[in-house]
Amino acid sequence: MYGTVIIAYKIAATTDKLSGAEVSSVVNIAVSIVLHEYLAKYPTPEEAAKHVSEAQLIMRHFEEAVNKVKKQRDTRPEEKAVLSYYR
Repeated sequence: MYGTVIIAYKIAATTDKLSGAEVSSVVNIAVSIVLHEYLAKYPTPEEAAKHVSEAQLIMRHFEEAVNKVKKQRDTRPEEKAVLSYYR
């Protein structure tokens, strides 16, 4: 329980001044990062299923996700319009 509180506190500190939608985006991106890293380790879905307990969400994933959300938020509106067409 103690480790969970520490991580929750760190997440709260790093997401300060983000909206609820942005915090939700942080969580979704963090999970997506974990999945991409995990699936890249195994050549087949069957092999990945055997090692599913190895996929763990850690603070590094949240930090990377916060950086992505903040970078996207700080992008100027005219850049967002151009980027959206090419994604």
